[in-house]
Amino acid sequence: MDEIFELRVDFEKNRLYITFIGQASVEDAESFLSELSYHIAELKPGFAIISNLLEQDFFLDEEVESLMPAVMKFLSNSGAGIVIRVIPESLLGDSTAQLFDEKSSIAGYTAKTVHSIAEAEQLLDELL
Repeated sequence: MDEIFELRVDFEKNRLYITFIGQASVEDAESFLSELSYHIAELKPGFAIISNLLEQDFFLDEEVESLMPAVMKFLSNSGAGIVIRVIPESLLGDSTAQLFDEKSSIAGYTAKTVHSIAEAEQLLDELL
């Protein structure tokens, strides 16, 4: 099975990098949560998150979509600070991007939206 997500930690900058690739299944989401727990335990409170959605298939299955709030609430409750969401420019104003914004707001945080990893890095460097 191909990788559906990648997680990377930058300890020096206290950042978690999440990249989603393709179409996720419920099993992928469960595996993601398990690995996410492990990586978050390595970070200090207030850690920043760059969530790269540039390669994600945004046509989420209803069951996977129903897990989104739990994942977002988990991140919020785990001491995350600033969250930067990297989405394709083609999704700007799209209902999918709005869905992510609504669900993260319900989970207790607001993600800033940019369109490249470089832009996300620059924004975090300016804010932190």
